[in-house]
Amino acid sequence: MVLKRVFLAIAVLDVVVLNIFFLYFLYGWVSNNDPDLVSGKKEVELVKDEGVMDKGFEKTSLICDDECKKVIQEEVQKIIIPASTVITPTPSLAKKSVARNAFYYPIPGSGSTTNTQWTDVAGSEFYLNISDFSGFKEAYLEVNMKLFNGNGAAYARLYDITNSRAVDGSEVTTTSQTSTAVTSGKISIWRGNNKYRLQVKSLTSDTTVIESARMKIITEIEY
Repeated sequence: MVLKRVFLAIAVLDVVVLNIFFLYFLYGWVSNNDPDLVSGKKEVELVKDEGVMDKGFEKTSLICDDECKKVIQEEVQKIIIPASTVITPTPSLAKKSVARNAFYYPIPGSGSTTNTQWTDVAGSEFYLNISDFSGFKEAYLEVNMKLFNGNGAAYARLYDITNSRAVDGSEVTTTSQTSTAVTSGKISIWRGNNKYRLQVKSLTSDTTVIESARMKIITEIEY
């Protein structure tokens, strides 16, 4: 749009300049042929071409004197594009890069149960503070577990001892008789240096076996 305005301004300027030269030419011709029409006004300086005649009129060439130049300058100033329309290049913003990293925080303890209610895994207590992980983004629970006879289902979850709550989203399950690594969805870790433990249960009193567990911590840092 701005370029179109610039081209339009140039075109208008050309027309103005041509019109000014034409008017001065006409003014000079009238001055030479009918002095009464321009009595009292300064005539435009004309230089006659010697020995050249065209249908009874002397052929003249136009010279733009100081007054002519002043008029042209005034007309040009009227159509100069305002400074506010000048485009100032905007520096492009550099794209930020993101470093995504995964940290694994081992959970101590292992064990088994036939209890159908949530049962603590002995020796599985640990402390975790997400503020220790710069750029903390999300966390997951990963458990290697199995159901001894394959009857029913085996369950495990994370329990927040400090805040007396089961950690939302941390529950995992399997029906496999062989040790299987199961991963929870994104879990809700509360801020602060909180104490946690692992809990397990069985759906049908078949033996739930926990072999190992760990926390998966994801961080993202822009640079």
